[in-house]
Amino acid sequence: MIIKTKIGDICFIGDAGYNDTLFKEIGKKHNILISLIPIEAYEPRWFMKPVHMHPEEAIFTHLDLCAKYFL
Repeated sequence: MIIKTKIGDICFIGDAGYNDTLFKEIGKKHNILISLIPIEAYEPRWFMKPVHMHPEEAIFTHLDLCAKYFL
């Protein structure tokens, strides 16, 4: 979800696994100021990978989005 503001966009990822192609595309399309990326239950990876990010994947997502701040 992208929330537009006067100073920049806020991107809330929600329940999602890491998808570098999608997140890089979103980062190019929007001027993202803040990325809101939840880190939830991520183990066992074979089961949770499609819907929940590992902490390292959350950092990769933030970088792919080219956001200035990360919560």
